Amino acid sequence: MSKVETEVVRAEASSQEIRQARVKRLLRRIGIWVVVPTLLGIVYYGFLAAPQYDSVAVIQVQSKSGGKSDVDSMLVKTYVESREMLALLTEKHGFTNHYQENGDVFTRLSADANTEDVYDYYRKVVGVDYHSKSRTLEISVRAFSVEAAPDFVAAIVASTEAMADSIDGSSRSARRTLADQQVDAAAEALSVAQTALSEVTIATDEALTPAQVANVETARYKRDLARKLYEAALTARTRLAADLVEQQLHVAVVSPPSRPSGASYPHRVWGILTVFVLSIVLMGVFSMLGAALKEHARF
Repeated sequence: MSKVETEVVRAEASSQEIRQARVKRLLRRIGIWVVVPTLLGIVYYGFLAAPQYDSVAVIQVQSKSGGKSDVDSMLVKTYVESREMLALLTEKHGFTNHYQENGDVFTRLSADANTEDVYDYYRKVVGVDYHSKSRTLEISVRAFSVEAAPDFVAAIVASTEAMADSIDGSSRSARRTLADQQVDAAAEALSVAQTALSEVTIATDEALTPAQVANVETARYKRDLARKLYEAALTARTRLAADLVEQQLHVAVVSPPSRPSGASYPHRVWGILTVFVLSIVLMGVFSMLGAALKEHARF
């Protein structure tokens, strides 16, 4: 074999070794960046991920006459999302304990979670959406058992009903009190005017002077005016009582808490595919970054 032929053989062998080394590096990258994460995803989604169940209820805030108010609905929405609701669910329905004692390493509420962590977790598993067209509130809860999810939703709905009654009751009480005060003030003014008229019309045999006649007419005018104001206050109070009955708020349950027929989460196949695709994307990104750094180091 000539020297030239020998050099060609060596070059081909060297080129083949380079290709083999590149293939090995690629396979190593695929194993580290794709195969290992995908296998971990299969283990997690296939065997470790805790099933989660969704329950949904739809409510509507309305008055006895059938009227609906966006303001009242948003007030109820804010209440459902509040820390007060979280405290009530924790105290009476074991909300925090449920999420600390169930779930998996990624979905369980930490046992040493502080107040803010618990509230952030609450906002993730409890949702409330307002639909402006139908003026309804959709309340949803995701829990780790078929029984817990609808139980929590039912507790939230019951609390909104009590809250609406409480707010409405306070408002009605304040308006009734104001109406009663106006009637009492008008009655007092009428009594004063009647007394004043009586004092200037004391029976006498003598003819009244022009000044006395003027005083009597003035007192009688004030008495008549006070009587009209008193009657108007009584009418207003009666009308208010009827209006309060018509405007009385209550929470109507359009759709009761649903009972889940199966787990809503996790989506096992979708989760594994997501891990697989993200692994490939990350491998490509870091490979390009590595190549760019090597290229930059040459200059």
